[in-house]
Amino acid sequence: MNKEILMVVDAVSNEKGVDKEIIFDALEAALASATRKKYGEEIDVRVSINRKSGDYDTYRRWKVFADDSTELEFPDKELRMEDALDVSPDAEIGGYVGDGVGTTNLAGRTLADLIGGRESELTALPWVGHRSPRWEPEPARWLGVNLALRAMGWVDRQESRTGRTHPVGTLLNRLTGH
Repeated sequence: MNKEILMVVDAVSNEKGVDKEIIFDALEAALASATRKKYGEEIDVRVSINRKSGDYDTYRRWKVFADDSTELEFPDKELRMEDALDVSPDAEIGGYVGDGVGTTNLAGRTLADLIGGRESELTALPWVGHRSPRWEPEPARWLGVNLALRAMGWVDRQESRTGRTHPVGTLLNRLTGH
């Protein structure tokens, strides 16, 4: 998406005579707003667009307070120092710490190289081609769901044939909340 952002900024700047920095600021604010809508309006989000490449990073930020602070006023936006150190070892009281969403950018660039058939340092990362072990199936849930589905099919056929409600159907309706 990086080149598209630069093209939009150039086009709007040229067409409307608006300074590029104003457009970048507006795009950063719009991306931050979209992120807040997706993840919760109460979080503090910062977006930074690289003015030369068009790449952008999205960060969730927390304001850092002393451990002896009473109750945090905005828990979705604030952390005590003890918790902030888990996010960033160089956290400071009164400063901010945050999580980047840069992994998404890295994954996109890696995927672009893989699709394009290019060997790069990204395609050599250990996560490329990694196979996670299969999870064990949940036999009890699988059995219950499949038995219920078959029973409902059987009940439907019985009710269609007789035109009456079948007692097994009534029981299944109660079990499934209908």
